[in-house]
Amino acid sequence: MMSSTLALYLYNEGSELVKVGEKIRILRKAKGWTLKDLERETGLSFSFLSQVERGDSSFSQESIDKIATSLGVSSALLQSEEISVEHLESLSQLLPVAASLPVEKLEVLVQMARALKD
Repeated sequence: MMSSTLALYLYNEGSELVKVGEKIRILRKAKGWTLKDLERETGLSFSFLSQVERGDSSFSQESIDKIATSLGVSSALLQSEEISVEHLESLSQLLPVAASLPVEKLEVLVQMARALKD
């Protein structure tokens, strides 16, 4: 069971140290948001959010839940050991492209991704 203060670092599947803050930064930038935007959306201070992104501050479950909700993801994704920073960086580049596709082409993209996984 996790304590109320989460560790800032998680290990991804390659056993590389990954900061939760890096994941937050990637997702924030993928939305085109500044730290000020995230501050407004979460109600958390700019200074605190900046420290979390840099890995200079611990955070409560309540804070990570607010950040995740504002970014449109689950807090589990931010805390996941299976989702690396590299995965999020690639996904953040793919999402705007996928969002601009008509539904039928998006379905083809999903099928291709599933085929690549297998």
